[in-house]
Amino acid sequence: MIKLKLIKGSKVINATEKAYRVIYKDLGYRPYENQAHISPTSEEKRKDDVLGINNYTKAEIIEILTEKGIEHNPRDKKEILYSLMIEGD
Repeated sequence: MIKLKLIKGSKVINATEKAYRVIYKDLGYRPYENQAHISPTSEEKRKDDVLGINNYTKAEIIEILTEKGIEHNPRDKKEILYSLMIEGD
C-alpha cells in the first residue's frame, strides 16, 4: 500500500494511491510535490509529475530513476521500482 500526500489549494491530506485514483483525483486533489526543486513549464506537466503505477511502464520508471540518480536494480519488480521513484521525490 503506497501512501501519498495530496494537495488541493492550501489543504494537504494523506491517502493511499487507490483512494487518490478512485476518489480524490476527481475532486481536484493532486500529488503533493516539494515545489522548490520542480519547475514545470505548464500546469499540465505539474499534474502529471506523479501518476499511478499503471500510468508508467517499467522502462519509464527505470529511466526516471536513472535521471534522478536514484540507485536501483533494473531486475526488481515494477512495484519496487515505482516505490523507489515515489520515495525519491
